Amino acid sequence: MSKPDEYGLILTYNDGSHDQFRFPPQIDKTKMISVLEKLLCSAVISLQLEDRLMVIPTSNIRSAELFPVPELLPERVLRNVRRIHTAR
Repeated sequence: MSKPDEYGLILTYNDGSHDQFRFPPQIDKTKMISVLEKLLCSAVISLQLEDRLMVIPTSNIRSAELFPVPELLPERVLRNVRRIHTAR
């Protein structure tokens, strides 16, 4: 798998709204999932945007999606899963 030009991050909040972000690779691709886990385990996620620093309390986040899929995943990740139905 080649190095992506950008990663995407979708944060879905407890109220159902969401934000989508794009950012260039900043660390070795093998460590990307570890960094995401650390971010979600902290009290806040801090994002440096073009003209501001955005601080989001993780208690307001219902789910996070990172793409493309990092090359190395922890053992606890189920692989090759297909979404069949999304609950509403």
